[in-house]
Amino acid sequence: DAVRLHGAVPVSQLPGFADGDVSVQDGSAQQVADALALAPSARVLDACAAPGGKAAHLLERHPGLQLTALDVDARRLERVQQTLQRTVPGAQ
Repeated sequence: DAVRLHGAVPVSQLPGFADGDVSVQDGSAQQVADALALAPSARVLDACAAPGGKAAHLLERHPGLQLTALDVDARRLERVQQTLQRTVPGAQ
């Protein structure tokens, strides 16, 4: 599920990033999907969703999840949409 990089690398140069196979998160953000112990058809509200990494990880782990992602800043919410389009095919 995770790979630790020991040096700085531009995100765009990570193999698989453009295809949505790889995302960048810190260790604590990665633990959210494991900590929530969700039912298969659970509903989740991500109220400060930008840039969308945790939302994408939750949807990867729980395909039947009903997730609503919000952010107070419309520009940041666009970033969430971009992240989900890149990483979770079919996410709306």
